[in-house]
Amino acid sequence: MKLQKFCPKCGEKTEKLYNGLCNNCAKQAKELIIAPKKITVQLCECGRASIGGAWKVYENIVQLIEKTVLAKSVIEKNAEVSVSFEPITHIGQTTMPVTIFATDNGIEESKTLDFVLKNITCDTCSRKYGAYYEAIMQIRAKSEFAEKIHKFIKDEVQRNSKTNKLSFITQELNVLNGLDLYVGSSRLASKIAKSAASLYKLSIKTTYTHQGIKDGKNITRSTILLKKENDF
Repeated sequence: MKLQKFCPKCGEKTEKLYNGLCNNCAKQAKELIIAPKKITVQLCECGRASIGGAWKVYENIVQLIEKTVLAKSVIEKNAEVSVSFEPITHIGQTTMPVTIFATDNGIEESKTLDFVLKNITCDTCSRKYGAYYEAIMQIRAKSEFAEKIHKFIKDEVQRNSKTNKLSFITQELNVLNGLDLYVGSSRLASKIAKSAASLYKLSIKTTYTHQGIKDGKNITRSTILLKKENDF
């Protein structure tokens, strides 16, 4: 038969004391979890999530929820912690209960919060779908050679898309003697153009047009001509 002990704070009988108190009093004396009542995460169909205004790529919605809940909560340093919620049947706007469990030296605590997944269009996609561009890359070469340059530029834009939010092409036009590509980032277009000119022995010429002033800065668009001189 186990000896009964008494909690010095509440006087209740207990088989085990935690830091000299019963389990209930120990919980009150030491809060293991401090968590917000509600967390909202915005999702875009491009695979990015916004938490507090910063858009970042996520690969797994379950990991996104777990990491966000733990990042937004304060957990006792030495406590063992886990996050629990119902399986997600679809990616869409929803509010779901998420529970955090923590244990430390026999003391257990849990807290449940509302986790909101909200579908919106991120700034990058808004620009992309709105035909935003900062540069026009003009490819001027014979058809077969122009396609090689075209493929190189598209591959480079795709390769940079994970690190540069303006790495996209909003429009492609077939024109006389070549192609025009409308690129989201002027700086990226210039970088790719230099690489293409070196690789394919092209001449390169850049001109700028003034679009206005924003926040005290001049806004310009660039037109970058990539030309295979021997073809014309």
